[in-house]
Amino acid sequence: MKKISLLLVFVLVSMLFLSVGASAESTVLEEAAPGRTFLIDNVNQDSLYGTDSFSGEEYWNLFDNDTTTKFCTNVFPVNITWSMDTSYMVDAIVIATANDNAQYTGRNPSTWTLSGSPDAVNYTVLYEGTSADLADVDFTYFLIEFDNNVAYPHYMFEADGADTSDVLQISEIVLCSKITGGTTYPSSGQAPATGSILNAAIIGNETGWGDNAATGSAAAFDGDIDTFFDPLGTGDGYCGVDAGEPYTLTQVNIQSRSGYLDRYLGAMIEGSDDDENWTTL
Repeated sequence: MKKISLLLVFVLVSMLFLSVGASAESTVLEEAAPGRTFLIDNVNQDSLYGTDSFSGEEYWNLFDNDTTTKFCTNVFPVNITWSMDTSYMVDAIVIATANDNAQYTGRNPSTWTLSGSPDAVNYTVLYEGTSADLADVDFTYFLIEFDNNVAYPHYMFEADGADTSDVLQISEIVLCSKITGGTTYPSSGQAPATGSILNAAIIGNETGWGDNAATGSAAAFDGDIDTFFDPLGTGDGYCGVDAGEPYTLTQVNIQSRSGYLDRYLGAMIEGSDDDENWTTL
């Protein structure tokens, strides 16, 4: 039989979808956001549009992967828009300070937002930031993470002004695609009657039938009922999640593959405290 193993016991207590920011910093992009996929080369440069700036310090410098160039302006509010080469589910942004933020303090954005849009007209705020997300240091990348389960092709950065200065400057904006397959999975959209949907790290077979990653365990948690987990055969595969800490499981929503209900019959939901000894729930 196909086995669905869950390294978790989780509580469905309240229906909450929060945008919680978490940050890290480094003078090296890869160290500020380890393991992340940076969408630097996926920005459509011809789509860039932004607020006026000082000569040589235009908004397009934010997307050149070079912290020695910068966007610097005294025109507020700041509005910068751009499009990607396709839609991406983004759950982090990396912002880099410029060459003299330490000398001329207070130039980081005060209140700012990152928004996504399906049509470059209607935008949804993904994260609301403040100057506390950055620091008055030079050439430093700051990673800000947030919750988002929707892929967008268009993005917008807005800032009301600078923190304590009459000039705002940053050197880079880098979007990070949401990590799937071994990381946090998105909500399926199936809301429980009471409670919230657990987000956790995906475990199980990375590939499925035909050694295909598209039918691996991540497909069971991608929020798309048209994709499916399909292990190699009967009883030789599993998909699941690692919650990282104990929870109490009260319900599971399962969608069988369309037209193949018989392949789901016999599947088991199991829980474990140690990823070795499993109990059928």
